[in-house]
Amino acid sequence: MKQALFLSAGLLFFSLACAQAPENDLCSDAIDLTEHLGQPIGSVQSAGSFSNIGATGEAELEAELALSWFDTGLDGTEVSVDQSVWFHFTGDGNVYQFMTWNCPGSAFYSNNTQMAIYQGSCDDLDLIVANDDLNAFWDINYGWHYSFVNAKLEEGQDYFIMVDGYRFSEGDFWEGVAQGTFCLSINQVIDMGPHNSCEGAKAIDEIFEPNGGELSVVGPFDNTVWGSGVEPGPLGIGVECWNDGPTEDGSVWFTFEGDGNSYSITNTFCNDENVAYLWGWDTQTVLYKGGCDEMVPVDCGEDLNEELFQWWGPVGVDTEEGETYHLRVDGFHWEFLGLEWTASGAFCLQAYPGNLNGIPVLEKLELDVFPNPSSDGAVRLQWSGEESLADVGVFDISGRQVGMIMNVTRGEEIHLDVPNGTYVLSLKTDAGHSTVQVQIIR
Repeated sequence: MKQALFLSAGLLFFSLACAQAPENDLCSDAIDLTEHLGQPIGSVQSAGSFSNIGATGEAELEAELALSWFDTGLDGTEVSVDQSVWFHFTGDGNVYQFMTWNCPGSAFYSNNTQMAIYQGSCDDLDLIVANDDLNAFWDINYGWHYSFVNAKLEEGQDYFIMVDGYRFSEGDFWEGVAQGTFCLSINQVIDMGPHNSCEGAKAIDEIFEPNGGELSVVGPFDNTVWGSGVEPGPLGIGVECWNDGPTEDGSVWFTFEGDGNSYSITNTFCNDENVAYLWGWDTQTVLYKGGCDEMVPVDCGEDLNEELFQWWGPVGVDTEEGETYHLRVDGFHWEFLGLEWTASGAFCLQAYPGNLNGIPVLEKLELDVFPNPSSDGAVRLQWSGEESLADVGVFDISGRQVGMIMNVTRGEEIHLDVPNGTYVLSLKTDAGHSTVQVQIIR
């Protein structure tokens, strides 16, 4: 049996090593995806699947990718372009977010791609922006290591996207180039360049209009240099809660008129079918009352819930009818391993009835889950306090809610109908709350 397994593995390796190069192995043979542009804003288009198995690389492009890609070549070069495939677009003047992802039927080793977008011709490529990983993002379809870029595609210009597999080198758990099949998503987002200051704030009064059982979601909005030309402005007032200095990294501005009701406003990834991505989903916000020349800070937002990996910056307000309000959204300024960058990408905004600042603070409970890990999704919870009934929310580690179990009795067995992975259980009683991580390994 072992010999048969080795033979099968050897044949698979041989077939991959001898695979014919993909049709879009070279820039000159890039697959044209222009037809996916010009769709409604926020309506994600998916192209593919595509393969980089058997593809070759362009070593001449490695040098200028050094601060954006983080693999290492066999010869010790700082960046390695190994098995890249190419796509072409003719610009239409709009801003787009492009992401690699794990569409149905595709499989890419470790979900680990690298991406770069160029302007010009194959003989004279001008790098616009490149990205290695989505980073602080986990989802069974996206993974930590897929890639994204935002860019404005000037009308009539030629653009080329290169997607490469990450090279795992000596010291990694495996050596070789990530390869397989993947899809490319294309999402038109709103150009926030004209809204990079209070004076140009974008009106979002429609955010308070009912949409089914909830209020509306507006967006997605681009806050990147490469998509909207967003640049840092004055730090200003009201930013005391920002935990990155505070630092102004290129705020985008919104405005609305109060209607006398209370609201909470937060960033969001839009919805499950049309996901917009901002690095780490990590924003900071300030809500002001009044005109741009006489603004008064109303609320400052940093992290929604660190325990649930929710780093959006929500704000709450009791609006005054007819009063003008301005909402400022800034990306968190990151410093890590000698590198600095700003959380940027695309996001939506959503409002909820009620001012989050008026919600009473609940007691922090002690909470245990067992067994942990769970082999079948069945677990029991024990918590401190007098209340024996609780509601339990289930969140994946991106902070997205994937389940809700109501009226759980202390010690009762509950079943988590979720795929394998790590989840956060958020428990709430009438008097207290707590969270705990649990692993599901079937």
